[in-house]
Amino acid sequence: MSSDSPQLTIEVIAPDNGGRETLWVTLTIVLMVILAFIGIKLNRAAPAAQAQHIGLSIEAKRVLTDLRNAADEIQFSAEGTNYPSITELQRWALPPFAKTPGVISQYVWDKVEHDCYLGVSQQEGSPHFMLLLDGEPHIYWSTDTAPVTDCHQNLDWIKDKPRA
Repeated sequence: MSSDSPQLTIEVIAPDNGGRETLWVTLTIVLMVILAFIGIKLNRAAPAAQAQHIGLSIEAKRVLTDLRNAADEIQFSAEGTNYPSITELQRWALPPFAKTPGVISQYVWDKVEHDCYLGVSQQEGSPHFMLLLDGEPHIYWSTDTAPVTDCHQNLDWIKDKPRA
């Protein structure tokens, strides 16, 4: 052979078996799982408070529901802030103010102020209810037996949450 011919070199290349790529993919997945776990732990919402009306008796829940519905009716029929009397509400047969046939009502209703109705329970341990129509209706209940003289000073009464 002649000396002018190029020298041939053979270089041996090791095959890539994907080990390095597998390592990086695994580390990335582990990092994402750790970040997701931390994110979930940090963004957990506080548990919702239990609705307080859950502890009421069936009769008291019925009165509460009737008061929610009656509040809309009373406001609809009122002329300005001139709300109807208890006798008018009973004449309209509006629950819980009306004496419903077949249902023994344990509440005596009274209009304490021009915008406030109070239902006093005649049964021991049952809550008293107050419907205050101050702009929007507010419903309160309490098991305290102290007489109500001012509907706007009801700090110890439990307020019902408005409908969503």
